[in-house]
Amino acid sequence: MQMDQTTLQLIQVLEKTVSG
Repeated sequence: MQMDQTTLQLIQVLEKTVSG
């Protein structure tokens, strides 16, 4: 499964939300 930049950004935001 290839990830685009947008997907990676969404994952980062989600991770931030989960961490916070």
